[in-house]
Amino acid sequence: MILSDLYSHLAKREIAAILRCDISLNISSFEMALLQDTCRVDASLHHHLTFFMALEKLPSKPMDFSPRQYFVSIGNLLHAPNWDAVLYLQTIWPLIRKQLPEAELHIYGAYPPPKAIALHNSGTGFLIKACAEDAYAVMESVRVCLVLIIFGAGIKGKLLDAMITQTPSVTSSVGSDGMYLDELWPGVNEDDVERFVAAVVNSYSNEVMWQAAHKHASTLLRVLI
Repeated sequence: MILSDLYSHLAKREIAAILRCDISLNISSFEMALLQDTCRVDASLHHHLTFFMALEKLPSKPMDFSPRQYFVSIGNLLHAPNWDAVLYLQTIWPLIRKQLPEAELHIYGAYPPPKAIALHNSGTGFLIKACAEDAYAVMESVRVCLVLIIFGAGIKGKLLDAMITQTPSVTSSVGSDGMYLDELWPGVNEDDVERFVAAVVNSYSNEVMWQAAHKHASTLLRVLI
């Protein structure tokens, strides 16, 4: 986030709306801190409402490194940030596939339009899978979750699902925005294309790196909820 954004017309309207309400519910600890410390919104006017999720439901023994394979990208393909991410992934997938010739990227998304289905290419491993019947089962079976979001806001459900199944993720600063402060990210957060590709390859093939990210997932999840 750029600090000057807080002086935009839209930001001023949103902060004014918060000040007119008795209380605002916020799921992002980052935004809570921003409103309180930077915008000087009194703590009594907003409340941190965490995700409605029971930690005891987390898998006690999530699938380990070796049985997992492939990459996943998941999200409603009618949602502009998700569709943009698919197009971006398509442009860099050849760079990843060149280093991981057996890898596949499974893209799940409800309501895939014809333009999305047209991107399906079994020869290159860029696969459009439509809606996932069980997102958790899909996420736990893959080795790495790719979330290359360039615009958008809020907590990303796909990254939350990755944490629940302790699946390392490689994402952008927009993808992880609002989801952590000083904690260790369960994977890699990178915007530069070359470094993003390198992080994807390393996260998939380096078991030591993968295991470290795997362990960070449940730690950060407990902070979020």
